[in-house]
Amino acid sequence: MVVNPTSGGGKGARKGRELTNYLEKKNLPFRKIQGASLEDCLKQVETSISSGGFSTIVCVGGDGLVHALLEKIACNSLTLLVISAGTGNDFAKSVGLHRKSIDRIFKTIDQKAPKVLDLGLAKGPGYEKYFVQILSSGFDAHVNKRANQFSRIKGKIKYVVAVLLELTTFKSLDYCLRWNDQVLTQKAMLALVANGSNYGGGMRVCPHADQSDQMLDLMYVKNVSRLRLLAVFPRVFIGAHVNHPKIQFERASSFELEGKTLAFADGEYLGPLPVHVSIAPHKLLAYTA
Repeated sequence: MVVNPTSGGGKGARKGRELTNYLEKKNLPFRKIQGASLEDCLKQVETSISSGGFSTIVCVGGDGLVHALLEKIACNSLTLLVISAGTGNDFAKSVGLHRKSIDRIFKTIDQKAPKVLDLGLAKGPGYEKYFVQILSSGFDAHVNKRANQFSRIKGKIKYVVAVLLELTTFKSLDYCLRWNDQVLTQKAMLALVANGSNYGGGMRVCPHADQSDQMLDLMYVKNVSRLRLLAVFPRVFIGAHVNHPKIQFERASSFELEGKTLAFADGEYLGPLPVHVSIAPHKLLAYTA
């Protein structure tokens, strides 16, 4: 079990203690990793994996911790179990384990085999990273960057505040989008590539995305006024934006995005565009509800 004690304003530490007590009570063997930093955690995970004897990594934290561990889990044929304790918890929501008690989660996985999920692979200047939910750029990436800079604002509300603040200055970007044999030059507010359906604390930005179909979904929002973008924003939480005339979707096994903006994946900063996004060569084996 890998614990991020600071996730969710200390929820990670509480969930970590709860899980430890549960495993000890059930006489289930485990090793607990709770490092002084994410880098420390990852080093301890690498050491534990190389020693062998483990089949599952239980991730107690938020989407950031899941994102950091993805490649190590997938490339070493381990299974992921997530105990949600973060701010957005989008991966836990996508697999149906968010807000489930630890007892309920273990009863579920005792009766159900883990599921094979696709992963995305993002390659850009100076970075190559796996992701499980969504790679965003443009307005979404600027919102993510701003939200991550907040120190006093916590929880999902920080994304709403970041959206409102970013709207005051943001302008559309010149994109070049490529997939299959198509090339599209388009002024757009944002462009994102989805492997999963939701991000940003439950926004169902690509409600039709399937994490097991070996395909990715591109969504881009054409140039609109700030007022129009603000009016569309609430619909994203229930997936009611999909028929808006300024919002377009495409499906392919890979996409390339070019533009003067940044890329984030699973809410974590990757780097500048251009970025090539494809289905990763390794799959993720994960417990689901």
